Amino acid sequence: MSRLREENNLARPPSLLERIRSMNQQVIVDLTIILAVSAIGYLIRVDKLNGYSSEDDAAYVAACGLIMQGYIPHRDFFLAHPPGFFFFVTLIWKLLGLKNPQTMWYVGKIVCFLSFIGVSAAIYLLCRNALKNRSAGLLGVFIYQLSSQSLLFSTACAPQIPATLLIIILVYLVLDPSPKTRWKLFTIGLLLGVAVITRLSSLYLLPIFFLYLIFKDQPEILEWRELAYLAVGLVLPIAAMIAIIPTDSLWFNLVLFHFLKGGTTMQAKIEKFLLTLTGRELPHLLGLISTPYILSKRDRRVNFLLGQSVLLLGPYFMQATPGAHLLVESSPLFAILTAVTISETVKSIFKKRRSLFTIGLSVLLLSTILIGLPRATTELSDVLQKTTLEGRIYRKLVDIVERETNEEDMVFSQIPVVPFLAGRDYPPFMDTSQSAKDAGIYTPDVVAYLVLNYNVKLLVVWYRTAEDLSSFLQTHGFVRIERLEGYWIYLRIEK
Repeated sequence: MSRLREENNLARPPSLLERIRSMNQQVIVDLTIILAVSAIGYLIRVDKLNGYSSEDDAAYVAACGLIMQGYIPHRDFFLAHPPGFFFFVTLIWKLLGLKNPQTMWYVGKIVCFLSFIGVSAAIYLLCRNALKNRSAGLLGVFIYQLSSQSLLFSTACAPQIPATLLIIILVYLVLDPSPKTRWKLFTIGLLLGVAVITRLSSLYLLPIFFLYLIFKDQPEILEWRELAYLAVGLVLPIAAMIAIIPTDSLWFNLVLFHFLKGGTTMQAKIEKFLLTLTGRELPHLLGLISTPYILSKRDRRVNFLLGQSVLLLGPYFMQATPGAHLLVESSPLFAILTAVTISETVKSIFKKRRSLFTIGLSVLLLSTILIGLPRATTELSDVLQKTTLEGRIYRKLVDIVERETNEEDMVFSQIPVVPFLAGRDYPPFMDTSQSAKDAGIYTPDVVAYLVLNYNVKLLVVWYRTAEDLSSFLQTHGFVRIERLEGYWIYLRIEK
């Protein structure tokens, strides 16, 4: 009888508790740290997640609202990004059956915040599993938190951080040492295609991406038939996008527009880039300092990361008017490069391999961190605490719109999130940024056309736009009813 019991105990599968106990304790500790960082990250961002984050945040949630009304981006209204992220957010709204605009906005922000946490987890997993460097994984997560632009866009309903998550997952799958089966290659291609229709800067990954897959060291070189699976996965999302959106609009919105919205010389771009690194983006600064060490290691995996990091700087230098937000996608890769360099130089020093190069690099990295960390933390604090003009007044404008209009009235606002939150219809136009003005997309003539064509009842515009339209507004029965910190509000009076 006792022998039978012993056999039954042997045959019994391990319980959930037993399986958890058998897990690698290091992984449990590491994941606990990442979850703790995520919880702290949520708490310090909660105010931004519940309110106005940036100009892009206000415009892109309004774009999602237009899609909910039945409009198609690029066909019915201008959009400076591929439509993937915007369709995804509106799909979530529909699946959840959301009706409250404030809740819808919050959910759009949460998509980006969770993507930010996903990037942190992917940094750890990539370093631990693909690079076999656990300490670099934890250090990389910390360094990534010092990117002010990543911090900003993790609180905004915008495509930058979701695209970054897709990119880092793709890099992990490529570096993963497990065999590249046909279905794995198809998955890689599919994710790459989704990344492209989320943010066009993902295209910069392609050259080194394919070269690494084809020529990296492995028992057998990939056959063309296997690469065909990757190509099919890549083409499917892009073909779906092209099927519903006119290609001529895509060319203007996604490519030509970015060369029309101003002009900056290469020297000015480089100067601005260096100022951005020293004042805002410490991961990039540390990553570039780490480049000589990375190259000296002659590790194809890490060199692949370096190549992709440098290529992802392309959008910054290619655009007519570069901004720090164009560095978001490259930030986790530079954080990984820095983490690998620091962890391995520390190991070399403890193992008494104290070459002059290792000591010099350690001193340089440590000095940069000590000098740059106060600036970086100040910038991060400003991102979290600073409230823009639009962020201070958008709720007051929502109250005015709700008070002065009925649900069936059409409203146009230069802060596009205002009619969305007020639950009012608005014309299929949402980009009122300075870039759109420079490119001739947002002009007084465009506003006049929208007012007439869509029978706008209430108009919210910056005072300079109002001055340009003064005679037009008087002719069509608009009366200014309020001024609010530079914004003038006009109501059409029925005759």
